[in-house]
Amino acid sequence: VILFFLGFLGCWGAIRESKQLLMTFLLLILIIFLLELVAAVLALVFRKQIREDYFLKELQMKYKGDNSTDTFSKTWNAIMMDFSCCGVIGPRDFGQNSTFHELFPNILLPEACCQKNSISLVSRDKNRCLQGDADYINNKGCFSMIAENFRNYVHLIGAFSIIVLLIELGAMAFTIFVYRTYN
Repeated sequence: VILFFLGFLGCWGAIRESKQLLMTFLLLILIIFLLELVAAVLALVFRKQIREDYFLKELQMKYKGDNSTDTFSKTWNAIMMDFSCCGVIGPRDFGQNSTFHELFPNILLPEACCQKNSISLVSRDKNRCLQGDADYINNKGCFSMIAENFRNYVHLIGAFSIIVLLIELGAMAFTIFVYRTYN
């Protein structure tokens, strides 16, 4: 919606030969450009502060199981199923100190941690998994799986970000050119 509005504002300003609309367009694009630049710098500066222990603490406090309707649990279930992982560090994340263990004391881990059949995407053996049989559990933690995927695609993310910033710079330069041509 915002991009549509900005595009419309720039085109309308050029068609109407309105310096005020063009200047508004330029300022809004400049603000977005600066926000993106600040976000990129902050991401680079604070990337080392993203640690497992923060996510582990949140998971243990807020995760309420497979059938929970809260957004936090649904998101974690989707992550664990999509990345074939379990918890932040591994299956032990759902142990004694977790909300999951308090809600389900007889179950070692959520069904989202169970290995799925690659064709039907159904748990290979749900009962053996929930009893703690390591052959049926995704033993790798999600933090390492996501970090590994991020490392694999970081160059694409960086390239895409640079392209977006260059397009915005081009839009600003063109706007300044059009602005100066109007009397």
